[in-house]
Parts: sequence; structure tokens; C-alpha cells
Amino acid sequence: MFRSVSRVGVAILILAFIAPMAVAQNLHRQWEFKAPVTRFPRFFSSSVKYDILVNDFFARHWFAEPGPGAYSGNQQTLWREWDSMISSWFDTSRYASMGKDYNAQMRDFLLKVEIDPEGYVYTYPPNAPYRNKLGWPFPDYTASAGLSRGWDWDDSTKGQDGWKVVGGGTTTVGTGGVWKVVLTENESYLETGGLDIEAFQSPYIIVTMSVSKVGNARLQWTTNTSQDWSEQNSVMFQVPVAGLMTDYYIPVYKHTGWRGKITGLRLVPIIDVPSDGIDVALDRVHCAYDTRQAVNNTSFIIASCRYYLWTGDDAFLRQNMDRIRAAAHYLRSSLGGDRDSLVTIDYWGHDGTSGISPKLRIGHGIGSDYWDLLPMGNKSAGTNIYYVEAMRSMGILERAALRIGCKRNPYGENADSFDKQALAAKKKFVDTFWDDQAGRFMGCIDVDGVKHDYGFTFLNLEALFYGLGDRDKASKIFSWLDGDRKIDGDTSTGSDIYRWRFAPRSTTKRNTDWYVWLWKDPKNVPFGGQVQDGGASAYVSFYDIMGRIKWKGADDGWKRFKSVMDWYVDVWDAGGYRAYYNGGERGTLQGGGKPGGLGIDAEFTETALVPLVFLYGFLGINATTEGLEIQPNLPSELEYAGVEGLSYLGAEFTITVKRDGITVKCNKNPKNRTFMLSGRRVVGTFERTVSGNYVLLKSAD
Repeated sequence: MFRSVSRVGVAILILAFIAPMAVAQNLHRQWEFKAPVTRFPRFFSSSVKYDILVNDFFARHWFAEPGPGAYSGNQQTLWREWDSMISSWFDTSRYASMGKDYNAQMRDFLLKVEIDPEGYVYTYPPNAPYRNKLGWPFPDYTASAGLSRGWDWDDSTKGQDGWKVVGGGTTTVGTGGVWKVVLTENESYLETGGLDIEAFQSPYIIVTMSVSKVGNARLQWTTNTSQDWSEQNSVMFQVPVAGLMTDYYIPVYKHTGWRGKITGLRLVPIIDVPSDGIDVALDRVHCAYDTRQAVNNTSFIIASCRYYLWTGDDAFLRQNMDRIRAAAHYLRSSLGGDRDSLVTIDYWGHDGTSGISPKLRIGHGIGSDYWDLLPMGNKSAGTNIYYVEAMRSMGILERAALRIGCKRNPYGENADSFDKQALAAKKKFVDTFWDDQAGRFMGCIDVDGVKHDYGFTFLNLEALFYGLGDRDKASKIFSWLDGDRKIDGDTSTGSDIYRWRFAPRSTTKRNTDWYVWLWKDPKNVPFGGQVQDGGASAYVSFYDIMGRIKWKGADDGWKRFKSVMDWYVDVWDAGGYRAYYNGGERGTLQGGGKPGGLGIDAEFTETALVPLVFLYGFLGINATTEGLEIQPNLPSELEYAGVEGLSYLGAEFTITVKRDGITVKCNKNPKNRTFMLSGRRVVGTFERTVSGNYVLLKSAD
């Protein structure tokens, strides 16, 4: 009898061990992404099915094969805010041999991206292949319908293209893709006339050239009301390095004489040419629109703060702090943050008015952020969401900078003043952009005071994520998104708001008249056929689920998370994104230069955010000014959850959360840091369980 029972017991034990393995095996699919490394961060929980899916989703989009990687695909400063959430929490150095040490790449980017004398942060780093590193790639002068001009000397058949050498010199066009000029007389320069350029269409002149000697250069112009060449209508700029091909972004809009029609341009590469002459290689002269992005500054600040909080990289902060301060001061001074407790985008063409309504208005409606067809200028809710967070981040960075011995802020700003500004901006944001009648945040108030609201789901969810709301506002926003509340004038209501499954529509109200002038025929694109008009961008799902966890509870967030993962299964069962959406019945994909209604793959590298609701939301892990805070939000379906391969201050951890406690296991501690774990000193590698639902891990060094 005893032997018989023992066999039964053994059988039960074997079944208990084998059954979960069999279930897990049955849940695996042939299409699962095989990460090209053996050690990659991994999430785990009591739900094997969703473990598989969340890890597959993250690895697939982080390695992004085929397609660009998390940083390699989008080198814009704007993306750094998202990139710092995607990768700062684990050690990417082990993937350096694959060219994917993204934290090192981001660090290098933040240290090297150019910042102009006023503090504006460029869009692209110096080594980027884009011609206009100052701002967004479009629009450029080719979209001006002849109201602006540009010259490129990469083709010898074009000759000097209307330009001439005045004062003595020799020229060769097209050699090496440039116009080569040898200037020999003291007053020698390059000149073109007979132009009919609208000054408003050309707030910048971009000159790309190399000059064999350093010195002062000058750009001059004539207008329809001032036909004589004069120093009054001129701008000086510096040639700082001899013989180096350099982009010069000349802000002619600042000059009161740059108005009306421009009839002539004169470029003086060096004032007072020396007796032995100078060699000039001229690549281009472009009359350029102002495509600067104020969100570059906020993203630069937030990403720097987040990177620092996760890594504790004091050398980075010492090297970059003055640049970060310049970026913050630009927001507070040049864009009016201190004056209004909001930033106002006053760049030419960014006044928030439409470029296509009531008629085509060339030069108007230029985008100011990620949503680049929408005229989110003047008072932009999107930019101001991130302004509030940038000010909060600056308070953190200023305290850290003083702690590690950085000099004081040269602008007289400090941690307390940034904290105060963050609070003032938060209040002003809500007062300015919340629409009581609609029960949601609007998108923009243009220079004429007109309010623009097309049901911007992304904007409302990002505002909630950054604390710009309360329980009542969150309730109204989610009752709208969940279809429980209809808003007059909306095109999409009820369940249709989640028509695309993986995220809500970007907008719920049809927009046919509020765009940059380039998007001339929106009526010919159906609602949902463009990402920015009823379509969807996958990254928004991150903010959606995070908001649900915070304001509606973990179970509501888990329900939405599972819906997204179930969609992911359907996609890859069908062969992937391009196969699933082939034919357009389920929607049209944008990407790789092709317009469409859904932004998921290709250049949409921010999609890698979506699975990280597991880290930041359900596990409740985040690096803060206090330390590494762990405050889980386990849905009722999960008995436990965790992550392995998390890196904090250079040490590597596995963190497991259960309903009755949190286990922190330090697997590697190469710097032999001493930590405080919820008040208890720990050193080296360790494993400790803390009862309750909150853990604080911080350095004790």
C-alpha cells in the first residue's frame, strides 16, 4: 500500500513539474524572435503566455530586425526622451560588438549634439547625414512654389547658377561636388541678383562652405525697398576653422532689414582677403524655413536626467551640465517660460494657424514636434507637457550637480527656482489647455487665440503620464476613450476609438483643414488613412496602459495590455506587420517613406516603449531622485512578476514582486557599491526580501 501510494505521489510530482513545461511549450510559436545574443533582459510572471509575448515584443523592436534599431534609426534629439526610457534601465555595453551599445550612443549624442549661442538644441548631431541639422527635415525651399531659392553646386552643367565672382578670382564648378573659388583681391566676394524671394519664406540662410583661412564673414542682401548694397542690410558670422566644410545657419529673420522681397544676395567668405588670397569651396546656399523644434530642448533635458538617474554617471553630468543649463535657460527666457509659465513657439511659420485653410498659405502651419503635419505652434500643449517635466528634471539635476562639485548655474537659476517653475507651469498648463465642456485637453491655441481640438488622444495620455491632471480629469479622459462618453463633433466614438486594436486612434475628430501647407489635399485621404488624422501610432499604447494602471487600477491596465498582446499574436501569426496589413483592409502602414495610417515599424522605433509597461507599470520600477523605487501594481491575474537583467548604478539585479513582498537579488556588483535596501545596508552581491509593497534601493557610497 505504501509503495503504491508512493508511486502515485511520484506521478503527481512528475505531472506537476512537466505540466507547466508542456503548457509553456504549447504557447511557443515558430515566428518567435530569436535575439542575436544569449543575455538580454527578461520579464517573467505567473502568466507564461504573456511572458513569451512581452519579451518577444521588446526584443523584436529593440533589435528591430529588419529595420533601424532603437537609436540608429531615429537620430533626432526629440527621440532621446523616449530612448532614455527604452534602454537606460539595462546594460547595453554587452552588445557593443553588434553596434548596439545604445546607452553609450545616447551618452555620446547628448554630449555632442550642437547647441546654439542662445541655448537652442539642434535636431541632429554633427555626424548625421541630414542637410539641415538645425531643424526638421521638411519643409525646405523646394516646397515654396518659387517663393524661395536654393543653390547646390554639385553639377558642372549648371555652371555658377546665377552667381558671379566680384573683385578678382578664379572658379571651377562641379569638381568634387562643390564650386571652388580662389579669391585674390582685398574686396572679393560672391554675388547673385535678380531674385524675387519672400523674406518670410526664408528666415534662415544656410551656407555650407570651407574657407582656407579663419576670420569674419558677411552675408548681405538687397530688397525691393532697399536696392543698394549696404552694411546695414548684412549679418556677420565667424569662420572658426580653416579648410573645414562647415554648415553656417544664419538667422536673418532677426534682422529688421530682412523683410519684404529679397532681390540680391552677396556672400563675403572673408572680409578683407589677404594678399595671398583665399580658397573657398562652396557646397550650397539655401534659403531655409525655420524648422526648429522647441521640444528638442525639453527632450535633451529629460533624457539627460533619466540617463543620469539610472547610471549615476557623474562624469557625464560634469561634462554636460552647462549645456543642459543653457537648454533650460532658452526655454525660460527666449521662449517666455519665466514670463508666462508656458513656452510660446514664435518661430516664423509656427504661429499655430493652418497652411491650407481658408486658402493655401505657403510658409504657414509648420510642425513643432513629432506630429509634423499639424501646426502645433504658438501655445502648444504637447511642447508644454514636456516643458513642465523638463523643469522638474532640472531641479533634480541642479541638486546632483552641486553634490558632485559642479559650479553654480551661470544664469542665476537653481534647483528651487526650477521646482517653482515646474509647479507654476503645471498649473498654467491645466488652466490653459483643459476644456471643461469637452472634458479633455486641447492641442493648441494659435496666435489669433483660436483653440484647436481634434480629440488628440496621445496628448491627453501623455499629459496624464506626467502628472498634468487629477482623478476627475483622468476619469473624463478615459470615459471618452472607452466610449462611455461621446463628445459633440467627434467622428470616432464608442468602440471605434480602438478600431486599430494596438492603440487608440491618434485623433477622434476628422481634420481636413488644419495642416502645414504641404498636406494640401487631406480630404482625399480617408479618416484613419493618415497617422495624424484618425490613424494611430503604437507608442501611444504605453501612455494609455500606464494611465489606466495609475487611474483605473492594475486590472484595467492588464486588460488593455492583453488586448495589445493578442493583436501582436494575430499580426505575427499572419507573417508580420507588412503581411498582416497587406491590402489595406485592416489599415495601411506608414514607414520607409510611404505614408499611411498606422505607425508601428520602420522609423517608428518608439514602439519599443509598449512592452515596458511591464517594467514601469506592473512592476512599478523607476529610477528617481530618491533611488530605485519599486512599487508594484500587480493585476489580480498574476501571482508574481519580475525582471532579470536590470541595471542600476552599474550593478545588475533580478527583481521579483509578489503580493506579500519584493525580492531584490543583486547578481553583479562590479564597482562593489554599498546599497541601502529599505534602510538596511547591503554590499557586494546579495538577495533580500522586503515585506510589503514598496522598496527603495539607493547608493550608500
